[in-house]
Amino acid sequence: MKLNGRLKDLFEAFTKINETALQDERLISSHVLSKAPNYNDILKKFLLKEPPHSPNSKSWRFYYALLLLFIKYLLNNLGHLAFILTALLAIKLSGFKTFSLKTNKNPQAFLFIDTFLLIPKIIQDKCFKEAYLPNLKAQNLQRIYIFRLYGSRNPLKIYQAFKILSKQKDFEQLPFLALTDLNLLSFSDFLSLLKHIALFPFSLLRLIKTIKQSELYRNKSDDSPIPYILDSLKQSLGHCNLIPEARRLFGLRLGQVLNLYVDESLLSKSRLISWHENQSINKAFYYGLRQASGLIPVNNTRNNQANKAPLKSLPIIGLQLFIFPHNLLNCYPDALETKMGLAPDITMYSGKYFISQNPDENILGNSNSFVQKLELGASLRYAQLFKQLRNEDFKLARKRLNTQAFTSCLVLLSYHPDETRLILNFVKEISLLHPEFSFSLRFHPATQIQDFQTLLPEKYTLAKGSLYDNFADFSFVLGSGSGALTEAVALGVPAVHIDNETDNEDISLNYLGEFGKNILWVRVNNKNTFLEAIEKLAKQTKASEHELLTTQFRELFFIEPTQEAIQKMLK
Repeated sequence: MKLNGRLKDLFEAFTKINETALQDERLISSHVLSKAPNYNDILKKFLLKEPPHSPNSKSWRFYYALLLLFIKYLLNNLGHLAFILTALLAIKLSGFKTFSLKTNKNPQAFLFIDTFLLIPKIIQDKCFKEAYLPNLKAQNLQRIYIFRLYGSRNPLKIYQAFKILSKQKDFEQLPFLALTDLNLLSFSDFLSLLKHIALFPFSLLRLIKTIKQSELYRNKSDDSPIPYILDSLKQSLGHCNLIPEARRLFGLRLGQVLNLYVDESLLSKSRLISWHENQSINKAFYYGLRQASGLIPVNNTRNNQANKAPLKSLPIIGLQLFIFPHNLLNCYPDALETKMGLAPDITMYSGKYFISQNPDENILGNSNSFVQKLELGASLRYAQLFKQLRNEDFKLARKRLNTQAFTSCLVLLSYHPDETRLILNFVKEISLLHPEFSFSLRFHPATQIQDFQTLLPEKYTLAKGSLYDNFADFSFVLGSGSGALTEAVALGVPAVHIDNETDNEDISLNYLGEFGKNILWVRVNNKNTFLEAIEKLAKQTKASEHELLTTQFRELFFIEPTQEAIQKMLK
């Protein structure tokens, strides 16, 4: 999986800017500089060549807009600081005992699992079920969760969730050991966060000025991505960037505690396993850990004691074990970020589609800096997919559906609101033009149906039960911006990928790659080609090579998470 064309130009422009930007520690917190393309629609604007926003800096409207951005910035960041304080209070009142290295008596090395804690899900299930990195265990390693709170900022719900956790054992019925990425922060760290809030806008404005005065900007071509990045940076003045900085400080404190209380030989046997999306929250955390080991200088004078510690470093394994489309730039490794200590020691992927077949291209950095290795892992989140493959009832159901008329459709809606709107508008049109089709909608767990009420078709049902059970009930699936489409095709379920009407495939969040196109799945960007696409799919499912191609597709994206594969990952 490689970047090409204008996507590659945009990625390389970010890297050029980051050579300067990331010298300022505060700018590690910038979501825009992490190349997350969903911020300010930079990807869409650049690919469609929409002119970047260029306000007149001498106009009163410019200064008024700037003032509003600063107010929004302060409200967002001070609000998050208040959230951290109330969340810590809620956790303390819940009675949940966070893990402490100071009082730990277990002589084993550690397996730290850095993952999301879905607050609403815990309250709903009355227990914690790891959704991102399930069933991770290793012999002779003590398992400790590092939770990133997600899904609710309501202190009462956080209290309820941790009250449930305080009574729970883990999936092996062992004592539940965990801390959050808010623990270990001291009073001085909260002062540092206030300082970060005060100084970050000036760091960002200084960067914008530096870019405008640079040779890179002066010699830009008419087709250059630089003005689009500048525009996105200006708009990001109102963003909340306190979360990555809090993660950096947590990483720094965790590393310091490890240096103080853990023997060097024990630390070298330990592992940090992190759910890795290569976002600013990931990069800042790794950076803080390495600052604690003295591998990266610490700017703050109080924290310079970290540099005097022995050079002990916790090995960092980033698990990027999810399906992602080719245009999510943050999901690609960057040699510059590796060199600066912002990347894991090893990044693991869900399938061979995501890494180069040339081993030399899977090692970034060199002996004079940090090194990042790109390797294959095990598809931990997709264990059910492999169970379904061996389910005889599922196989029979698919054979039956493939011989019937292709009229029942499971609509897989996206986490991304724009993609969900695109799909619902398409389904609404098709349901009016072709009433013989029935549509069952499956919303992403993180979205609310009421947010899209006006876009719902006249006739529809809501899919119930598990996703994999649904795959046995419908002729084909339809969607965009969802990895569930990839899971469907990997199980032999025909898929229709809905594209926007721009004819620019780089804009669509296509999780299917290119393999199997027009055989296992098809792209449709208007209602007039829908029937033709369905007829093509129905014909192809009966072809003799369909099963072989499905197997090859599955092997591109997924690796079965057997115990052997998991243990290999942890070594």
